[in-house]
Amino acid sequence: MAGSEMAQVPHHPPTYVTFNLKYLTLSGLWNPYNDYRKWFYNIYCGMIAFLVVIIRTLGYMSHAWSVHDDFVRLTLSGFLAFAFTCGCLKNINLLWRRSDINFIATTLQWETSLPCSKETALYRDEMVPQTIKLSKLFTIIWILDALFCEMFFYLECLDENRRTLNDVLIGYTCLRSFVQTWNFWILLVTDYLMFTVVTFTVLANDCLVMSLTFHISTQLKILNFRLRKSCRSYVDSAASEISENGKPNIFYCPQTDVGTVRSAANQELIYCIQHYQQIVRMVDVMQSVYGIILFPQLVSSVVMISLTGIHLFVTKTVSLSNPIPAGQTILALLSILFQLVAYCWGGNTIISESDLVSSATYKSNWYKADKEFQTNMLIFAAMTQNPLSLSAFGLFELSLPTLKNVLVKSYSAMALVKRANE
Repeated sequence: MAGSEMAQVPHHPPTYVTFNLKYLTLSGLWNPYNDYRKWFYNIYCGMIAFLVVIIRTLGYMSHAWSVHDDFVRLTLSGFLAFAFTCGCLKNINLLWRRSDINFIATTLQWETSLPCSKETALYRDEMVPQTIKLSKLFTIIWILDALFCEMFFYLECLDENRRTLNDVLIGYTCLRSFVQTWNFWILLVTDYLMFTVVTFTVLANDCLVMSLTFHISTQLKILNFRLRKSCRSYVDSAASEISENGKPNIFYCPQTDVGTVRSAANQELIYCIQHYQQIVRMVDVMQSVYGIILFPQLVSSVVMISLTGIHLFVTKTVSLSNPIPAGQTILALLSILFQLVAYCWGGNTIISESDLVSSATYKSNWYKADKEFQTNMLIFAAMTQNPLSLSAFGLFELSLPTLKNVLVKSYSAMALVKRANE
């Protein structure tokens, strides 16, 4: 009897952001255990997410102070110190707001609990896997980019004259007295591993934000699809929006049988309103979790884009005649831009899709429905006129126009410095 009851327990599907949560677990930021392993993981978290990050950040600050006469090295060390300081703040924020992140990850699949037509299920089964693949691809590309950038910061160590403790960052940390007797190559490998661990931990946060914004925008796409079909028969063709080869994905969804259930248009609208309310809740929670913490991120990005741009295009203290510093500066600039694009692109997808909700309500056959439906649709359309958005401290909206403004302001700063030099 117990065995049969166990067999009837529904399988809990993985969340849409399972890949990102595994990445966070590897980075020491997401404890998946509830047994004795929980305490071992907490020790791992303290070492990876805080001890190594703090030691590395203080090392860059110390290095920046020691090379303050070299503006290029000062800029690069300052850039990494800023980036890892923001990363440490995001680590604390993520651990503090874990329940909120878990709420968003769970609520992303709330829509699958609603009865739906076969067309809606097929549309979901096509859109959600695409979003998962996109977020995975973006994460992998970001990791590979970080690994490639790291290599440039260690190319100088190939020079025989630069194989001392002062030529690796670990020599500027509190570990100096402990490692000063080590072989240089052991020092180099240790330093590189610390750099990699800290970089991956910082990226884990950024990739999670990017993935969540992509999935929320996908939920808005599913909502808009249902709204457009809300006044039509479930047997109405949706071939123009669904792939012919659509197959159910691995995510459980109680699908409505079109042959036996014909939901009234008003009931379908109620489902859509409930879905939209859940999306609004997810956006509000994301805003409360990341709204403040993204402000120093954007400000530091503007400063570092301006400084690296000044080196490359104004003072030209970095040139291809000295390829290693040039490569380090260029890759640092590209890393900042890549991060900004990820944030602003993800935020812009939410704005653009939520802006289409009112349009989707109009594109339904609302004029064929009864007066109750038309009244509810009118109220819903009025409530969705203002698009949803994420912002940094309520000042900078995560959108493509914000990305453009950041680049414009950085260019203005470079132009101002150039005129001052002239």
